[in-house]
Amino acid sequence: MSKTIHEAGLAVTLDGTVLVSVAEFTRKKDPQELLRLALEEEGDLFIGIAMNEHETNGTLMRLDNAGVEAAAHVIGARQRRRRGRQ
Repeated sequence: MSKTIHEAGLAVTLDGTVLVSVAEFTRKKDPQELLRLALEEEGDLFIGIAMNEHETNGTLMRLDNAGVEAAAHVIGARQRRRRGRQ
């Protein structure tokens, strides 16, 4: 199966790590050759695939829900602290 290389030069992970595409270092487009080049570089290696639209939409919805839940947790804790000071 032939894979195309995504054209994005950078990606940011959920933990804040910024990744640079090895494809930016070379004109080579063969995934196996890019993997070989990546293994020669220092730093952690991330190997991933793009999700389809359905997977992306579901993931974004879950991330949004998680963000709302995390924010509610922080707000609730602040409100409890504030009530304790009054």
